[in-house]
Amino acid sequence: MKLIHTSDLHLGADLHEMLGERKGDIRRGELEETFDRMVDYARQNGVRGILIAGDLFDGRDVDKDLLKRILTKIGDIPEVVFFYVHGIHDDLANNLEEQKIKAPENLYLFGNEWESVELSSLDGEQIVIVTGANITMENRQKLYDSLSLYPVYTNIVLMNGQLERFAEDGKRKLIDIASLRYKTINYLALGYEHEYGHGPLQNVGEFCYSGCLEGKDFSECGEKGFVLLEADGTTKMMEKNRRVTKKFIPFAHRKCYEIVVDLSYVSTYQRMMEKIRDQVMQENCKKQDLVRVVLDSSSKYLSLDLSGVDLDEAKKDMGSGFFHIEMAVR
Repeated sequence: MKLIHTSDLHLGADLHEMLGERKGDIRRGELEETFDRMVDYARQNGVRGILIAGDLFDGRDVDKDLLKRILTKIGDIPEVVFFYVHGIHDDLANNLEEQKIKAPENLYLFGNEWESVELSSLDGEQIVIVTGANITMENRQKLYDSLSLYPVYTNIVLMNGQLERFAEDGKRKLIDIASLRYKTINYLALGYEHEYGHGPLQNVGEFCYSGCLEGKDFSECGEKGFVLLEADGTTKMMEKNRRVTKKFIPFAHRKCYEIVVDLSYVSTYQRMMEKIRDQVMQENCKKQDLVRVVLDSSSKYLSLDLSGVDLDEAKKDMGSGFFHIEMAVR
């Protein structure tokens, strides 16, 4: 059975401060279009479920027209079931209640206690159990203690939060992998981190962050997309033989690049621009991409006075080959 794992889409994000009004509007629309393309991919490739591990929207105050459009897109593909937990920015259940909008029948919103949903293939031969809950500082320990899964099934668990070992404070939603390690989870679908990453959970299971679907700024550089899952839902198999295999699918319309340029032995503006162009070319940046060039001033061999360099002029000299380009000195 095929499923998609995605998170941190941040639909409706305001990108004007970074990109300006025109390009900000374009980019905001592209985030929505990429969600649409992902749903179309699901329809065209026989995907049975889409796991949204939080932050579908950029904030808790979602524009009503945007909310209706996304719900219509979901409802238009009834053969795919959407599963959702909220992130640190959004709360879809609250949006629906406040705006008095009914969710489509194929959208399942998990609450603050564990709930399990049986997802069967269209031919009825495969069964996967999707279990999810919204983790909070108040229910966190209770959730870990109360999670009970049936090992006879393939179990996928959906949550949003930061791995506990990387947390800088105790105020965030934390995922304690140690408390989940022996809960017979075959795949733990996580959201929060905007980079794709994964690790072992137990003998047959693993946790995975899908990362964001599109990079919005230069803190989200590199390939972005979703995770395509193949879950073996045959109930006759032994637990140790049960597998959920994954494949990262690059899917973003544009990529963000932050390129640090070493200015060692650079003494002229012309040579600096040559190094910038060479390094941008080496990174294989495309015309549709967003590029941030960082001039590294830390080298003791630097002989060019960067305080006299006009960065706006340098951007113009780079030409208009990219959707967005900016420069900075570090």
